[in-house]
Amino acid sequence: MNKPFKIEYKILSPKSGVDVMQCVSIVNNLDVLENYLMWAKRFTKNTQAVYKSYIVYFLNNFAPDNLWNLTREHIEVFINHQLKRELKNKSINLCLAAINSFCEYLQTTYGLENPMRYIKRLKNEAPEVRLLSPAEYEQVIKSNTGLDKDVVVLLAHTGLRASEFLNLKATDFEGDFLQVRQGKGRKNRFVPINETSKIILKRYLNNQSNSINFSKSNYRKWLWRLCRRCARKANIEPFSPHTLRHYFAVSLHRSGVPIEDISTILGHSNISTTEIYLHLNERKLIGVTDVLD
Repeated sequence: MNKPFKIEYKILSPKSGVDVMQCVSIVNNLDVLENYLMWAKRFTKNTQAVYKSYIVYFLNNFAPDNLWNLTREHIEVFINHQLKRELKNKSINLCLAAINSFCEYLQTTYGLENPMRYIKRLKNEAPEVRLLSPAEYEQVIKSNTGLDKDVVVLLAHTGLRASEFLNLKATDFEGDFLQVRQGKGRKNRFVPINETSKIILKRYLNNQSNSINFSKSNYRKWLWRLCRRCARKANIEPFSPHTLRHYFAVSLHRSGVPIEDISTILGHSNISTTEIYLHLNERKLIGVTDVLD
């Protein structure tokens, strides 16, 4: 198998839109990579695009000319190179997940040994997340009106991921629940909604087109800009849609909702992920008793 992967590429982040993916072949044989992408249809489109960019980067710069000779040493060289670039462990682990997926395909299809089984993932650093206090949230609500306010309130009251919010359809609104279809990991779930959320959703429902018309340009950058605009009007530090997801989780926890229920609503496959959300909030308590010294 000669190396068929000399491709121009653009590295993507998970927050990049799928439409910016540009991979242009400058040789003829891309069958293995293209067949892998067909095999990877089980992933979301965004994951497919991100994985493709990482795999192409690895194949162009670190893999041997003959993939039958791919070993753990090639992957270790890749990891060391990324560490020298001072990439975060979480970013490197995402690259490794993409490489592992490709190696699983090679093993399944061609019988190659998967060298990733010898590779340990790096320990993720504690995530750096912008936490929104109740006072800041109230300031945002007071300082904004119309669509901007409605979007912030809905995200803070449902805990939806940005991609889940942007993909909402009118048929997903089912009385007391929102049905999240094909969420992270292609999992479906139901999110209970309160009266405030129902009022907002009904305001933007378009049953004729099966859409919820928050904007004519429902894409990630629009949502991020909306959050930054709301923060600026409230005279607070910028926050992201994911900040409101954390705010939702912490608010439920403070109200006494069991962590198991919070985990289910958020769509976490592991309750430890939910615990990270809540432990992040505990950091803000460090030093608060110093005034008593």
